[in-house]
Amino acid sequence: MKRAFQVLFAVLLVISLPAMNASSADSVRIVSECIDNSAAGSCIIRVYAHGGSGIMGFRLHFGYPADKLRPVAAQKGEVTKKGSLTDNIGVNEGEFDLLWNNTEEVPAEGELAVISAELLKAGEPFTVDVDFAQEDTFNEKYEDVVFVCEPVFTADIAEVGRYEGGSSGSDAASLIIESAMKDAPEGELSDSQKQELLDSVNKAIESSSGEKERFSDFGELSREYGSILLERFPEEAEKLGTDLSAAQIIGDVLEQRGDTEVNSDNIDDVIGHFEDEGLDADYAEYIDRDELIKAYSDILEDSDVEIKTDKTSEHSSADNLPFVAAVLGVLTVAAVSGISLFCVRRRKNAQK
Repeated sequence: MKRAFQVLFAVLLVISLPAMNASSADSVRIVSECIDNSAAGSCIIRVYAHGGSGIMGFRLHFGYPADKLRPVAAQKGEVTKKGSLTDNIGVNEGEFDLLWNNTEEVPAEGELAVISAELLKAGEPFTVDVDFAQEDTFNEKYEDVVFVCEPVFTADIAEVGRYEGGSSGSDAASLIIESAMKDAPEGELSDSQKQELLDSVNKAIESSSGEKERFSDFGELSREYGSILLERFPEEAEKLGTDLSAAQIIGDVLEQRGDTEVNSDNIDDVIGHFEDEGLDADYAEYIDRDELIKAYSDILEDSDVEIKTDKTSEHSSADNLPFVAAVLGVLTVAAVSGISLFCVRRRKNAQK
């Protein structure tokens, strides 16, 4: 009897080990907003993390009915804005993964990802199953972080009234554009890479909304991407990993130069300081230069930061060199003329 009890206890212990490990590890709830199925068309699924102390990497797996939903693209959320987010949407019908990792831990609280999709049938409820891969989900100590995943449900929002209407087609297109451009290779793109990006964006938008050939060339796509970035620029400029506000960073740069406003002469220095603090280089690359100057100027004007200009910089001194040289020239000529006149008068007096 004692032997049987020992065997039973051992079996129960082995069975309970996974649960014990899960409870001892940090756990995070993964939840999503309902999909509005009141009408077919583009939709957005926002995935959130709640309750965890921190994560440095994760893999989420989504399973969905391919006859009712067609995922199009995925974009970073607030939690995952730093690091690398990749997906395999479109590779296997009915499922896809989101894989994210970073070089440091971030708080697991807030929006993890935004998924653009197309709802194929209206009024037919379904669920999207959500799971995670433990080997790819961890904190900065490479300890397991357990995701407690809840499925994504559908709801007739017009009937239930839980949320304000679904996402518009333009919202879905913006998500597709930003996702594609952020995944583009770093550095100057070749003509073939530009064409590949253009084709992939046009194809994704057509799949999502039925709109064909949204962009005729890469320049048009770049300008649209710049407009998207410009709209969110003020908010992103305030989210950098520094104790200084965006206006204070701008003020410091201007004071070092002896300037009082952002202009074409100092914009490169302003951009460089913001990128040093972690601002994505895409903002400077794709936003029109004059619009970027105005955006930085607006941030400064809307703040109470005062620019001290009692110190003259090497730039302002150099700008004054032509004026100083001219003044010195005039004074020199006047001095020489005065000396000559004095000598002439002395000679005349001596002859008398």
